[in-house]
Amino acid sequence: MSAIQPINKVHAYACYAAKEQVKPFEYIPRPLDGNPSYGGYATHVRVIDTHIIPIPEGLSRAHAAPLLCAGVTTFTPLKKLGVKPGTTVAVVGIGGLGHLAVQFAAALGADVTAISHSANKRDEALTLGAKHFIDLSDKDAAKGKSFDVILMTSTHLTALDPYLAMLDVRGTLVFLGAPENNVQFHPFSILMQESRIMGSLTGSVADVKECLAFAAKHGIKPMIEVFDMDTKINDGIKKVRDGKIRYRAVLKAEEK
Repeated sequence: MSAIQPINKVHAYACYAAKEQVKPFEYIPRPLDGNPSYGGYATHVRVIDTHIIPIPEGLSRAHAAPLLCAGVTTFTPLKKLGVKPGTTVAVVGIGGLGHLAVQFAAALGADVTAISHSANKRDEALTLGAKHFIDLSDKDAAKGKSFDVILMTSTHLTALDPYLAMLDVRGTLVFLGAPENNVQFHPFSILMQESRIMGSLTGSVADVKECLAFAAKHGIKPMIEVFDMDTKINDGIKKVRDGKIRYRAVLKAEEK
């Protein structure tokens, strides 16, 4: 078990408030028994029992694996913001995060719009549960549109004002992806509508459990490509680096 050591009072607050994902931590790369830690490449792992999360019936381990990261990352802000039937939700970027965000928002009953920079993702987004599609290559496509919640999963942006203009009064834009460069916006873009910008980082243990249960109940599954860890791992890494994975690579270890 790799040890996570608390470093200040914020750590304790984060744990008791079920916000483990945002607490400060130090990572010790060797488990308590002194052996090396292999992370995701390990065949076995020992963890604290409170952090063991059963996989619900109806979810394969291959489909559950990406839900532990991309799934809870997209599910948690929707839950926190009280998304329900009648809520208008836009998902910017239909990729690894976005294709799950569309499914979760639709299952919560929201009126979902998928937003992409080309029409290539239209059919896929509508199949996943989006009711509407905006192709940003058409400069007029977003005119007159407004949303209660915008999930920003795309990392390819520098100016935020065009997206903030699509927020309804007191709407929320949520950053899930992390652009490499600084993102600029004018304060009036949020002042006049009393809208807000927030970030969301994965989720707590309780959030993960709820995410998996919700996904199993509603048939939500990530789109995955499975690679044998012993023989095909380099193929998987290459497809990830080339940006050709649709939409999550899963490594399958031989059961022993």
